[in-house]
Amino acid sequence: MNKEKRTVKLLVLALVISIIFGYLYPFTTGSRLGVSFLTAVMVLVAGGWAFFNTRGDKEVRENININVKNFFWIFLITSLCALVVFLLIFISQEKFIEFQQKSDWSSGLSWEVFAATMLFYAVISIPLQEYIFRGYIMSVFLVNTKKVWLAITVSSILYSLSHLHYGWALMAITLIFGFFVGWLQYRTKNLLFPIMAHMFGGLGIFLVIFLYGIL
Repeated sequence: MNKEKRTVKLLVLALVISIIFGYLYPFTTGSRLGVSFLTAVMVLVAGGWAFFNTRGDKEVRENININVKNFFWIFLITSLCALVVFLLIFISQEKFIEFQQKSDWSSGLSWEVFAATMLFYAVISIPLQEYIFRGYIMSVFLVNTKKVWLAITVSSILYSLSHLHYGWALMAITLIFGFFVGWLQYRTKNLLFPIMAHMFGGLGIFLVIFLYGIL
């Protein structure tokens, strides 16, 4: 696949995601549940697009380097982390109400809905986010330009912008994190490691916020 086709496909992806966000965001009414649902839709659409367009692109696919063994480890690690989150929420249902009062992160959500949201985030969203930004987007820029830091920078900025609706603080954190996992992906040439870093980072943030809320 040539550079022009890859560029056009990236632009089409950006356009489609922008249309989805622009059309659906008013329906969220700014609620956490609505925004989470919108984010899930965008991640699933972008992940499907990335997967479809890497199948026929050998150069990009080689940079992503996902195989059956990696899929097994990704599934195992994400499932274990998701189980930890679910058990914490399940055994702390009463404290969860106090947690909601201290943070708007889960305000208005039942513990079942919140647990389901976190499970989706751990098992599906995180692997897809890494596949989209460190796998597909970063690899396309790396293959097209042969400039490592340009590829890492662009993918990190886009990753940060995808968190715009969560506020500037989280955007700054995700930008820094994006550079780290981008470098990790380039050094290892294995998407398993960025996914693991994302998983443990996300789980760590959750534990800090959640335990602070219930203790």
